[in-house]
Amino acid sequence: GSIKKLIPPSREKLERLSEDLSKVLETISKREKSINNSLSDSGMEYQTQAEALKKVTERYESLNKNVRDMGEKYKTLTEKYEQIQTKMSEHGNNVTDSSPIVKIKQAISKLRNEIKGMDLRIGVLSHTVLQLSLIHI
Repeated sequence: GSIKKLIPPSREKLERLSEDLSKVLETISKREKSINNSLSDSGMEYQTQAEALKKVTERYESLNKNVRDMGEKYKTLTEKYEQIQTKMSEHGNNVTDSSPIVKIKQAISKLRNEIKGMDLRIGVLSHTVLQLSLIHI
């Protein structure tokens, strides 16, 4: 008999508890959806930024390679210039005919202009690489 008396009040308490838990679960579900929406925007932003960084890094590597290549070309041109200058000095002292000297001086002048052009290109590329590296610091 006493168990039958306890069943109805216990049943009511369990039903109220069930309703309360349903409300809490619904609230949690709404919050979860809100947080997921908020994080998905951040995730997309992160993905976009990561892709942009990858592109800039690739561009930086490409420009850096160009700077190295132009530096090597500059070194080669400088060596050629020095060789020509040495030859000119040796031949200039021994030759009385001035036409080869004039041609050598013209070649040296042309090399100097090419070296100046290479210096300018290297400077521009170095500046560009620096700008790109400063952007990502």
